[in-house]
Amino acid sequence: GDGGGGGDGKSIVVLGGTLAKLVEKLTSNEILHYDSQFQETFFLTLRTFTSPSYFLDLLAQRYNVPDKLLVNMSDEEASSFVVPVHLRVVNVLKYMVDRHWDEF
Repeated sequence: GDGGGGGDGKSIVVLGGTLAKLVEKLTSNEILHYDSQFQETFFLTLRTFTSPSYFLDLLAQRYNVPDKLLVNMSDEEASSFVVPVHLRVVNVLKYMVDRHWDEF
């Protein structure tokens, strides 16, 4: 599977996308969307499509969820969006330090 669970056995293959959308997928707020293969491939190819410093800037932007995305959400809905994004960004940073520290 795609690491996203769901139990349907279907794989999601990412062939490309804007860097912002790739970072969004990497730090998805959806609990069952973690894809270890995507994450490893992303980091193995990172330097072919961006600089590490620009990627870190995008991670910081992703962590600081803009209010405009939350404006129509209740506090509970906003929290259920923001908290998973924060955790995913922190996990991505931890992964970078653990496995790809020499790239940064």
